[in-house]
Amino acid sequence: MSGPKPPSSSAKPSVVRSFMLWLFDVPHGEPYVMTTVDFRWDAALAWIDRQNQGAGPRITTQHVFTSAVGRLFREFPEINARIFDNAIHTLPTVDIVMPVNLLGSGANRELSMIALRDVDQLNPRQVAEQLRPKVKEEREGKTDNPFVRAMVKVGAGSPRALRFALSQVATLAHDRRGAALLARSLPLSTLITNVGAALAETPGLRFRAVAFSPPSKLIHVGSVFGVGPLERAPVIEGKGEHERIVIGTVLPVGFMFDHRLVDGVMGGRILTRLNELVQDPVATWGERC
Repeated sequence: MSGPKPPSSSAKPSVVRSFMLWLFDVPHGEPYVMTTVDFRWDAALAWIDRQNQGAGPRITTQHVFTSAVGRLFREFPEINARIFDNAIHTLPTVDIVMPVNLLGSGANRELSMIALRDVDQLNPRQVAEQLRPKVKEEREGKTDNPFVRAMVKVGAGSPRALRFALSQVATLAHDRRGAALLARSLPLSTLITNVGAALAETPGLRFRAVAFSPPSKLIHVGSVFGVGPLERAPVIEGKGEHERIVIGTVLPVGFMFDHRLVDGVMGGRILTRLNELVQDPVATWGERC
């Protein structure tokens, strides 16, 4: 009598799937803290609408949030850091990485990453000006990142070759000298991912939160912002006897950070300051940008 058949192997994984299999093959118990908040977004929407009445690239919630995070990291160098060689190293610039959805674009990959440099110096319109051409190039298969180009070329030949190449790069990335070299092609102060975008305007479904292990195997990731879709929700206005419940627009955000860099008190201060930046866009970026 024959025993149970072993599970059949799937087809050769794509370069992205091969990368993910390697990237998240890590031990449990990494020192990350996850918190979720809703940012009131009505003032930001009104400000965005005024900006878009004039000339120039159209501004979206993504551009406003990215610019605000850039300013936030300039003010809080504690979170703008990497850990390698068993030490904390403050980063000299604020560089934000964001994923790009390539599904349906004709590219031979499902996902890519783009990086914006010196984001603390960019207002939302400048973020839009830099981000849109980068997204277009990625979807046309014209990435400007030398690391991504190299990994795609290696991974197209063999998933095993890709895992070996990544392991070698990871060894280099956690060495003091190697990390400095790799930072030139993989700048990363934080990662902003729109984890709830696929659920926007889905009847009967509401995005609440997300949790995952940051992909620190290749390079240390100090923090991640997971941004959901804008939602209409009950919010409280006023105080004491003037308190009332109204329907407003909120932006759900998950904030994950390495506890070795930031404790809970500092994490609260970071989120409080981020809230201040987006609640008063005129004070943050001016009446026009």
